[in-house]
Formats: sequence, structure tokens, C-alpha cells
Amino acid sequence: MAAPVPTEVLESDLPRAVALLKNLQEQGLSLLEVKDQLLLMYLMDLSHLILDKASGGDHAAVLRLVEIHTVLEKLRPLDQKLKYPIDKLVKTAVTGSLSENDPLCF
Repeated sequence: MAAPVPTEVLESDLPRAVALLKNLQEQGLSLLEVKDQLLLMYLMDLSHLILDKASGGDHAAVLRLVEIHTVLEKLRPLDQKLKYPIDKLVKTAVTGSLSENDPLCF
């Protein structure tokens, strides 16, 4: 069983967590922002796990990695549904206009 996370780690993350929670409560987060945050947290926990394995420490990051991975997998169907509109918006942003036959023109 994994050892508990040291109190110093929790205390150092507390201001960031409170700021993120306030941000979420005040204006909400879009799907893309949530996904960006999850991927960033996943990479940080993966780096922490690699450091722990290299130094022979405990593996508290594994549970967070599993949780984040599960959320990202549940977001995958939303990504599939939103792929076309997002691609069209990016194309419009890059080119400045839609083609004449594009259904988004209507």
C-alpha cells in the first residue's frame, strides 16, 4: 500500500488548488481548459512517479495518474463529437473565412 502524501506537498499545493476552485466557481471552465489542466497534471504526476521510481521512494502519484487517465478516457467521446466544429473554427481563424459550400456558413 502506498504511503500517505507528505503534509508539505499538500500545503504547497493548497493555494493553487484554492485558486483553481475559485476560478471554476466564478467563470467555469471550458472542455479544452479542463483537458489542458488534466494533461498538465498527468505529466506532472508521471514525472513525479519516475522520480520516485529512480530514488526508490513510494508511488503516491499512481492513484492520481489512474484517476486523471480515467477522466481523460471519459472525455474522449466529447472530443470526437467536437472535432469537426473545432477544426472548422480553427480553419476559419487561420484563413479568415469559410468556403462557400461549408454548412457552417448557413
